[in-house]
Amino acid sequence: MKKRLAVLFGLVLILAGFAATSIYMASEDAAFEPVDLTMTFAMPDGSTRSLDEIIALTAERFPTETVTPADPTAETTTDAAQPQNADDFVLDESLPLGYVHIAPDLPSKRIIRTENGWRFESNPDDVYGLASIKMDEMRAGTATTEEVLTLLRSVPESHPMFGHAQRHIGWSILTKQQKEPGKAVPFVTRALAADPLDNNAWEDAARVYASTLGFNLDFEF
Repeated sequence: MKKRLAVLFGLVLILAGFAATSIYMASEDAAFEPVDLTMTFAMPDGSTRSLDEIIALTAERFPTETVTPADPTAETTTDAAQPQNADDFVLDESLPLGYVHIAPDLPSKRIIRTENGWRFESNPDDVYGLASIKMDEMRAGTATTEEVLTLLRSVPESHPMFGHAQRHIGWSILTKQQKEPGKAVPFVTRALAADPLDNNAWEDAARVYASTLGFNLDFEF
């Protein structure tokens, strides 16, 4: 029985793959239309920024970490001795309050030294980091789907979280939320190309491909 179900499931995915490929070829151009660079976003600090400003900040590539000085007019300093990989960062309690660590391999997150210890949070100066903040706000009803989609679509291919952005668009928003798997195919396909060893990318692609044939795979594999 289990073998039959496995074979049936495999056939479903194969058929879905063929269907999805046809849909991909028909919808690729429409899926990747340019975003509106003049669109503005409310930032966590109460200010607003346009999309082109957010993209420009992301493109600058952050230093390994920065120290936020007490004097806001003082220059930010860097410490090149800290590791380049986020997983290797040592939470040194001797570092000053306001110390901010941003690893090049994970610019969408930052670690801040506070009076209550270290705080790990999304980085609003990074387009994917801001998209993560807006996704939380969307779930709370304070941000729109359009804002989230625009930010996720603006994540450059060189960004470490590009694949994550593509599959969030394809599965979480276009398929699961908006019930439009046909439009989602190009995005999950790009997610697979960006992160071929990411199990989540394969799972989300399978869900989207199957959804194009009317099958619901909204469960954990």
